[in-house]
Amino acid sequence: MVINKHVLLTGAGFTSNIGTPLASEMWSYIFNDKSASKHKEIVEALFYAQLCKPHGDGTFVYSKEYDYEAAYQRILSGKYDAGKYTPYEGNIRTAMKDVIRSAYNWIDEIVKGYPLYQKINNTIYTPGHTKWNRLINNFINKETENYIFTLNQDLFMERHIKAGFYIPGFPEEVKATNICGIEPKEPLSEKYYYAVPVNEDMVVKIENRPNIDSKLFYIKLHGSCNWYNKDKESAMIIGYNKKEQSKSEPLLNYYHEVFENILMKGDVDLLVIGYSFRDDNINDIILRAIKEKNSRLRLHIVNPIPVEDFLAFKHLRILGEGMNMEEQIREGLKGYYPYKLTDIFKNDMLLKKLEENYFN
Repeated sequence: MVINKHVLLTGAGFTSNIGTPLASEMWSYIFNDKSASKHKEIVEALFYAQLCKPHGDGTFVYSKEYDYEAAYQRILSGKYDAGKYTPYEGNIRTAMKDVIRSAYNWIDEIVKGYPLYQKINNTIYTPGHTKWNRLINNFINKETENYIFTLNQDLFMERHIKAGFYIPGFPEEVKATNICGIEPKEPLSEKYYYAVPVNEDMVVKIENRPNIDSKLFYIKLHGSCNWYNKDKESAMIIGYNKKEQSKSEPLLNYYHEVFENILMKGDVDLLVIGYSFRDDNINDIILRAIKEKNSRLRLHIVNPIPVEDFLAFKHLRILGEGMNMEEQIREGLKGYYPYKLTDIFKNDMLLKKLEENYFN
């Protein structure tokens, strides 16, 4: 099967357009939660994350940003001192896990609350859903396999996008109609929680998928808030060892293989919406696809800051192995749109220009 050259990658900034929190707001949610903040170790970890964050090669980098993922990593890994990690007590680890779960429940309430329509002067408008679905439908070609990748773990797509997408990898007994679709206002009940495959043999690969009509594959690279692993723990990747975490979960490891294979196959235009380029593993795949002469990935970015500020962003300057991330992104960059997605949706001329430039 031929693969559509137009591929979408979304990050937290994608659904922040409907009010879901970015990383800084997640930090505040955890800090303000009384069940978490009563533990001085969690508070210390939240502020410690301001000083240094573990880098992919095991070194530490200076950061002036408060970072909930670094705090989460510290609590679960243990306190680092004198070259070793000392585990925190179980109740502290449980409190951190509980507040993360609570945060994602809050996020789902925001997603559920996204209006299906607005009534203004007795006239019903659908300003959001029409444009969101229009954007996603642009990635569907009936003659090709079509891919949307996300780093998000919320259920916005499952609740609000009616493009008939398919989430691969789960055994046949997991009904595709359930895992790929939840009614917009329906509570997240037990029937919408899914166990991820516990070993590689249980992962149903795309080429071996059931006979389904959908050719749009929605791949959640960091897991989902309604997935759990063999230990009945959340199957979400959070923290700064994302590559190692994904390898430990057969489904997520397979997802990263698919992402890399698609980007490296050549003649791909990757549209990136709402991704901050903070994930070393994802960055490495993107950069290699830009650099590899047989791939030559073409990068298109929607980001509500001027391009000069984006390219000067310090995270683009932090990369091991002597690679200059800023230069490589600039080499692969073929389109840049300094707008919020909702601003593009409100201005039909902007949306048409994005569609013309990217899809044509």
